[in-house]
Amino acid sequence: MDPRTERTKALMREALAEMLRHKTLDDITVSDIVKESRIARTTFYHYYQDIRAIR
Repeated sequence: MDPRTERTKALMREALAEMLRHKTLDDITVSDIVKESRIARTTFYHYYQDIRAIR
């Protein structure tokens, strides 16, 4: 896997993990993830269909 892809996915996983410390999964939005990880919304959807797909 391309190192840039790995880094981007890791940023999203870390953002989600951090938010789960304060919110439930149902209360977290894609906007929250992209804001916290500082990536574009289109990048999120390039890799994932929804938040539950992040692993």
